[in-house]
Amino acid sequence: MTIALALGLLPLILAVCSLLIRDLKPLRAIGAFVGVAQVVVTLCVSVPVLLGQGQPAFLAWFQLDGIAAWMVGVNALVFGAAMVSAALLLDRPEDMHVSPKGARALFGLAALFIVAANGVVCAADLGAMWVAMEATTLITAPIILLQGTRRSIEAAWKYLILCGVGIAFALLGTVFLLAAAGEGGSLSIAWLTDHASGLRRSLLDAAFVFFLLGYGTKAGLFPVHNWLPDAHSEAPAPASALLSGALLNCAMVALWRIGGIVGQSDSRSLLVNLVAPMGAVTVLAAGIMLVRQRDLKRMWAYSSIENMGLLAVAVGLRAAPVFALHALAHSLAKSSAFLLAGNVIRSYGTVSLSKLSGVMRRSPGLGFALLAAGAAVMGAPPFASFVSEWLLLTHAAKGGHWGILAAITVGLAVSFIAVLIHLGRITFGEKSQRSDAPTTTGSLLPAVLLLALSTALFVLVTPTALESLSNALSPGGRP
Repeated sequence: MTIALALGLLPLILAVCSLLIRDLKPLRAIGAFVGVAQVVVTLCVSVPVLLGQGQPAFLAWFQLDGIAAWMVGVNALVFGAAMVSAALLLDRPEDMHVSPKGARALFGLAALFIVAANGVVCAADLGAMWVAMEATTLITAPIILLQGTRRSIEAAWKYLILCGVGIAFALLGTVFLLAAAGEGGSLSIAWLTDHASGLRRSLLDAAFVFFLLGYGTKAGLFPVHNWLPDAHSEAPAPASALLSGALLNCAMVALWRIGGIVGQSDSRSLLVNLVAPMGAVTVLAAGIMLVRQRDLKRMWAYSSIENMGLLAVAVGLRAAPVFALHALAHSLAKSSAFLLAGNVIRSYGTVSLSKLSGVMRRSPGLGFALLAAGAAVMGAPPFASFVSEWLLLTHAAKGGHWGILAAITVGLAVSFIAVLIHLGRITFGEKSQRSDAPTTTGSLLPAVLLLALSTALFVLVTPTALESLSNALSPGGRP
């Protein structure tokens, strides 16, 4: 119960405050406080688990094991940065294209979302995981349409329909897996993993395909990614940071958990022959689609698809430290990128790449931050994503997965060049039109802190640290 309160109490208080407090100014202060406090509280309960001091269960169907402890920490960092950024950017909600009522709703819905997201990553039962995943869908859909435009409403409906179908596939996979377990079976992840060799293979194979299609849709894997660019680009910037930095990770953690079951069964070849190639194709496809982007937030969204492809490869190859490290590295970089896009909207009133130019001349701090975020997103040093991508490439090479390695390499190279060109056009050149809402150093702070943390992680990742992380994520020596 202590862990449940630590992971959910403060966000639920914020959600209640968003309903009761009509004045946006105190609500912004409460949101920022809750965001920072949630980071502290979450780390207090997750770090001991990562240090090997037990894996406590709570609320019957949830457990804070190694991967859950890592991911709730990631969720907390993204949530904290998003709430502080929202508090700074929403002093004039109209500059962010939302109403005061929409701004209040953003705080409340974001708070409810982080509770549901923590439920997904801590779920020790596939049924509880499915319920929590559905909750994330229902909570985030209203966030997408907060701007109230025709495009945002369309994006929200597309998100609901496509992810609703995906969640239905995942439910079907859950039913098939329970049938594969036979009489006396359970949806407990631990039970299924321990009895994986005795699961009926035909039903297990069918279940895994449905899981991959269902949760793969929620993660934005190609070719079931169509909702993601619209949703991420139409949501307010702090919400986009949550969608990319936390929501997508939920779906990938679900696939990781299910992959652990399959990896202990006679169907383990599905991981290398189906999941890893799907991830590699996603990286390549996203790289190609990045070339012709005309919107800053859509560019970041397609980059999210690429990074989910990398995580899918890590799932397929069962590279636990790489999976965890890249999930964190991507969340830090992409959350920073979307929060900076919010600063661009606030200062210039648009994220159209054709209408932005000379950001470096007008706002040097914003210009440098955008370039740094682009480097972090694309996996350039000195950011953590460079280390995680290099480790993934090395892991694929050691395993002799040359086709996957080639697709990832080409996709990453194309993405790097595309993002570099797009960012070069908007940061350099002639000065563009500017709104009457100048960028302030304070509004850049959450994004800059995330980038600084990514740089620190780049330095701290050593062979010893990776071994310790591997042990923390693999209880009992089982990946």
